[in-house]
Amino acid sequence: METSTDLQLILHVRNINGFLKTFLDTMGEGLSPDARTQLETLIDASNMLLLTLASPQDDALTPGASIVLPCAPSNG
Repeated sequence: METSTDLQLILHVRNINGFLKTFLDTMGEGLSPDARTQLETLIDASNMLLLTLASPQDDALTPGASIVLPCAPSNG
């Protein structure tokens, strides 16, 4: 069962995710292709984080285990 802190974290990540999606929808056409790709990657990562936070915790996981999120490829 999620604690109050867990629920607050899920809510904050969801709000950030919503902001990023709105920003992309509003400003997407004016962004460079690289900036658009990086923003889409960030949205995908926040979606994965939301799924991880909202899913039931596996008892086999070590407390404090890291969540690995994808990174956009760098251009140099």
